[in-house]
Amino acid sequence: MKKVLLQLFILTGFSVSYAQSYQIINNAVGKLDNFEAIFEKDELFGYVEVLNLDLDEKKVQRFKYNVLDKNMNSICTGEFTEDLEKKKSRKSNYQVKYNNGFIMFGLSEAIKRSNYYEYLGGNYKILDIKKNKIVASGDFNGKRLSESSFMNAMIGEGVFRFVPLSDVGFLMQQSVAGLFNFYSATGFDGETIWNLEPRTDSDKMSSYLYSYLRRDENHLVFSVELQKRGKKISESLAVHDAKTGAEVSFTDLSNKDYTLRFSNVFIEGEKTTIVGRYFEKDKRDIVKDEESLGLYRRVVDIKSGKIIEDKFLPYSAFGGVEINDNGRVKKEGYLSFQRIDKMPDQSYFILAETYNKKKQGAIYSEVFSFFLDKDFNFTKAESFDAKRTRGSKFSFVQNLANNAGKAYMFYDKNDDKDLELNVLNITFENMKTSKYKLPIVNDKSTILIIPAKTGYVAINEFFKNPKKGEKLMEVRLEKLNYELD
Repeated sequence: MKKVLLQLFILTGFSVSYAQSYQIINNAVGKLDNFEAIFEKDELFGYVEVLNLDLDEKKVQRFKYNVLDKNMNSICTGEFTEDLEKKKSRKSNYQVKYNNGFIMFGLSEAIKRSNYYEYLGGNYKILDIKKNKIVASGDFNGKRLSESSFMNAMIGEGVFRFVPLSDVGFLMQQSVAGLFNFYSATGFDGETIWNLEPRTDSDKMSSYLYSYLRRDENHLVFSVELQKRGKKISESLAVHDAKTGAEVSFTDLSNKDYTLRFSNVFIEGEKTTIVGRYFEKDKRDIVKDEESLGLYRRVVDIKSGKIIEDKFLPYSAFGGVEINDNGRVKKEGYLSFQRIDKMPDQSYFILAETYNKKKQGAIYSEVFSFFLDKDFNFTKAESFDAKRTRGSKFSFVQNLANNAGKAYMFYDKNDDKDLELNVLNITFENMKTSKYKLPIVNDKSTILIIPAKTGYVAINEFFKNPKKGEKLMEVRLEKLNYELD
């Protein structure tokens, strides 16, 4: 499920919680750093609010957190403090993740210069929800995920992100200028469990760039680019053990006939399934992004790394839509595949948009859905009227009540005066789709849609120019509508 992150740095207030809704009242208590949905695997667990409070008398920065369940009821609330490296610097919370009863807060420190912010470093806190206690803290700058002293000196702080990792703790990613990614596992006690050991090449001018893709309870999947002097040489798929970090298998993703680009990876038992687009063969695997030839599916055995199946589905096999051999829809533009999902019956549902590149950026127009059977054969296509927008309309996916299907959210957002949310439902029982619109225009507020519990969406409303004591923000749950024919 796509993560929705909301970071604001200008709101002040305190919170009031009601059943199925949550309010922040305008008051001079602190600034809202973050209001983020947190997940347990793919199901919503709840939300976390983080307020950035004023400095205390010792110039120590204070934060207040409030952990909510999926019904907007408070589970626990508390405060923690942060020392500052420089007098004029400030810290902010940029990421929150949940795993197995623990929450990790990612914090970054920066100082404002004349026309930019200077990044000074980052650190984390780990909260035990049951105890309502910060049980571990760590300095990202002190975590060197490479064993090479030369590399450690070269990478500096880098940028850290993290995701839940099985019942182990959290997977930490340190990215440096887009050139290197280093990974480690940090336990709930803040201790490093393992560092991922990247492959090395005999050519000292070559390096492997690892990019995290997918995880389950037992495995981590990475795409791996072999680069030489910044140029891509090859691309592979690496599977590692989630508990030890050890490499399980390594698979070359090249194909002798086509250049491949994956869109999604599924872990299914002892196999990984890769789905994406294929292009005319280029000796360096460089592609013109718009002109693909169709979709492909590759199935790989996790233990051996052997390719079990390659299947290619050209656009000529897509019925019901006028698509040329390079993926361009007549009068609309090239296809951009926003979401590829596997259904309970192992068939595939694909949500796509058409776009054209203009000087002012990509202009997106029509929305399409494509259905493929479990053998990756085309079955049907549908189109949905939508306005022309700058940028993709797609937002996120939500489960319908009783897991009867999925709801795909996308906006018509080219004109704030005519903003509306489109909800595209697909029901598993008959694999039929239906679409309806939710108008979300309000002159007195700005409205965003964020994930909620199964069968609902959360309406996140920000009120314009509230007076002291009035509502600054409100999050409320709205039930998703769907019908079975």
